[in-house]
Amino acid sequence: MPKRNRPIRNHVAQSPLLRKGGVHIKSKTGTRVQARRLTDSAIEEWQDEIDDTNNEYQPESGQQARPGFFT
Repeated sequence: MPKRNRPIRNHVAQSPLLRKGGVHIKSKTGTRVQARRLTDSAIEEWQDEIDDTNNEYQPESGQQARPGFFT
């Protein structure tokens, strides 16, 4: 039985350039920006924790904390 030559419906979909496509991944720039944002937020959280622990220290009455030690 001979094959029939069917007309191509969508010529754009048959383009060899479209076969080069693959999985969409983030660009290197986007990955770097995201990493920088995560690092900055982690540093801010860490600094907030340090500030919270420093503010919890209260010297006993009659004692003075060393200047610059818990400030």
